[in-house]
Amino acid sequence: MEGRIRTVQTPAKSRRSQACNQCRVKKIRYRAVECVVTARRRPRPVARQNNEPADLSRSTHKIEDLLQAPAEGNTTPAVNQITPGPNPSPNPSANHPTITKSPTFIYHHPDGQVVQPLADVHPSPAVHDEQNIEDEGSSVYTAEAPNLEYYGPRSILSIFSKPAVAWVMSKVKAPGFSIVALRFVTDVSRTLKINDNNKLPSSRAPEPPPEIAWQYAKAFFEEAPVQLFGIVDRVWFESRLRAHLNNSMPDDPSYYALRNIIWATGSRIVHSKTANSFNETWRTAWAWFENALAVHTEVIFLGSFMTVVQVLILMAYYSDSIGKTSLQYMLCSDAMRLACAKGLHRQPARSWNISPHEVSHRNWMFWSIYCLEKQICSRSGRPSSIDDDEISAIIPERALSGQLNDTIYCHVSIELMRLSSTTKKRLSSAKALRQTPAQLIETVRSLSQELDALKKSLQHIIVLDAPIELSQLPQGTTVRQAQLLQAYYFSLVLDINTPLAYPWSGVRESVEQDMTALAQIEASCNAVANVSRAGILATRQIRVDVSCTALVATYTPTYCFSNLFLHILRDPSTAQSDLVLLDMALGYFSNIEFVTNLEMPFRFVREMCQFARLAVEEMQKAKETIYDMDPSQSTPLSRDNMIDMLASETLDNFSLHEDELFRWLPDDNVESWGTLLPFVDSIDSVL
Repeated sequence: MEGRIRTVQTPAKSRRSQACNQCRVKKIRYRAVECVVTARRRPRPVARQNNEPADLSRSTHKIEDLLQAPAEGNTTPAVNQITPGPNPSPNPSANHPTITKSPTFIYHHPDGQVVQPLADVHPSPAVHDEQNIEDEGSSVYTAEAPNLEYYGPRSILSIFSKPAVAWVMSKVKAPGFSIVALRFVTDVSRTLKINDNNKLPSSRAPEPPPEIAWQYAKAFFEEAPVQLFGIVDRVWFESRLRAHLNNSMPDDPSYYALRNIIWATGSRIVHSKTANSFNETWRTAWAWFENALAVHTEVIFLGSFMTVVQVLILMAYYSDSIGKTSLQYMLCSDAMRLACAKGLHRQPARSWNISPHEVSHRNWMFWSIYCLEKQICSRSGRPSSIDDDEISAIIPERALSGQLNDTIYCHVSIELMRLSSTTKKRLSSAKALRQTPAQLIETVRSLSQELDALKKSLQHIIVLDAPIELSQLPQGTTVRQAQLLQAYYFSLVLDINTPLAYPWSGVRESVEQDMTALAQIEASCNAVANVSRAGILATRQIRVDVSCTALVATYTPTYCFSNLFLHILRDPSTAQSDLVLLDMALGYFSNIEFVTNLEMPFRFVREMCQFARLAVEEMQKAKETIYDMDPSQSTPLSRDNMIDMLASETLDNFSLHEDELFRWLPDDNVESWGTLLPFVDSIDSVL
């Protein structure tokens, strides 16, 4: 090129039948003589009069480098790296993937050290529909080499995404929140994999003595919440266990896994009532869970029976209990896939020749895994394994046990999770995320009405939004069962209303002139605040032990705590009483740390309580600065006075913050004043 680009004159109507990749990415008509993507024949752009030679030369060299990249061993197609503008600076670490604008991408080393994400040194790949990227702005993507974990923009972790952290930091006006958010997301991602040297033990735990085995089996059938669905027939299992202990029947992998997972579940129930430590009880039960996990591949791929479906369901429910490892998402997906492979999602036809009792058993098995699967997908923001339109299995009128309380629990759980599935589809799917603000508001209003109607239809059975009173529960219903139903309800209220309550979503700003829409946004904000308060108050009745589910013990309290924290920053009118509730939540999570001997730390709760108090203090100071001035003695600050104040030597004593400063400026001059002060509370360090 020799520092100069030679122009080529082309006929006005000359076109090629195939455009280059650069043209396809930018979606423009690219006039060139050689518009063919090959390493030997590169595009030769037509020079424009206003272009500077240096810019053209830089662009040409960039295209040359990109086209020559495959020859140098780079297997990434060049089209994925072409972006307009000058060459980006070299990547400081070639081992890290490109950090795109969203979702939030978080790194940490295997040794546990948290690493701030790299700067955006490489531009994001060109996308045909940029709306698809913007829809994921509140999602979170964690990376712990070699593990990657994704959390959708409507999941609980969305409050620790980049836009959320930026908004919180603008309110807190103190450094450090981004580190707190990063550490919390990292800690959550670590629980999704087995971290014991990243491998299962080579030896298996011995089976319990016969008397202990019978004790664990009895506790499972009488007290395990999952058994309310009648997953395993007690008469069949006990006869099989008796034969196994007498060595009168050959063993098989599916029954081996089934009895071990039943022992694991039963042992947690038994030892949670004794003085045994949490960690000791957890390790004892986990050993039998690992026995079942050891034959996971064998039971699925080497001839699976209906027993295998039962095993996977029980393993998924076992993993959903409080603990330092949470494998329920993958186990639940396996269970749902295998259940569908056995046709459990369909109502059996008469031609299948299945007895009515077996039909009822199949249906209850399916709905048990349906409830857990939909709840897990709601928590993680990940897609479900099955669409509700594919389900024809009916909900049996009575539980297999024949107990009324079991029937009530199962029916209420299914109805709440069916609405949760609808909420996930209408608010969190890729299509739903592209709704206009008006459509989103209408969707939230419709779902809120459905939930309200469901709540009213259940009031004669159980009150979901009030403190649990044992005397008012249906006969036979335990406090733990009522807490599960209440946790389902609290989570569902938050799932429906938080899309309008989160201030960084920008929904309120887009409908400022629509009073009806603003009323729905305000109603959603109030619903989020009220249910968050109720969820924190409900922790007073939670007995933390190894048999407690993660939904009741950690997920719902964390969900409520985080949203009340955001409500304090958004509306400080009730800040003092809400701060007391945050302290109450801190006491609850501190109790979990004590019970688990710090195996489950909740440092972020303590830190967020401090951030909430700092934010309230800052807002109170700002309010006193503005409203405590004597109107008869003070005059509004003009722009000239403001400039004099900023230029004076007493700038350090100037008490107004960024938001307050912009409130003083004329509306038509806000943009011109944007670079007046180099505010130190920058969001460049956000996740």
